[in-house]
Amino acid sequence: MEVIWLIPVQMSFTTLLFFIRVRATYQNARWVTVIFGTLWLAVTGGSTADVFYHNVNIGPTKYCIVKDLPRYGQVATILPLINDTLVFLAITYRLTGRQLISTSTKREHWFRALVKGEYIPDFSRAVLRDGQAYYL
Repeated sequence: MEVIWLIPVQMSFTTLLFFIRVRATYQNARWVTVIFGTLWLAVTGGSTADVFYHNVNIGPTKYCIVKDLPRYGQVATILPLINDTLVFLAITYRLTGRQLISTSTKREHWFRALVKGEYIPDFSRAVLRDGQAYYL
């Protein structure tokens, strides 16, 4: 049974969740909605390219490989990477930057907040660590 059509569905919904998260983090700012909404549409459109690859069976098995990877096939790989990176950086900046401006400007404090989630509230730390786990 062909399940390749699930790739665009999975990519679209995963990206939509992060779009909603970044909008909530920035309190529905218009520029965030425009930038990350456009990225969501690009990832959704780019992931549909996976459906059109020409696959062939590996000998007599039920497994297959891509015979000829078209040039547009790289879009399906690069766009989610760009989107995930930008969402991660935007959320991390918002969670750590705002809190540290009010407490201290030392680089050591900013780095510890960025990596370990120190000096920020518990909920923000949980959101930050969840984003780090997904991105890594």
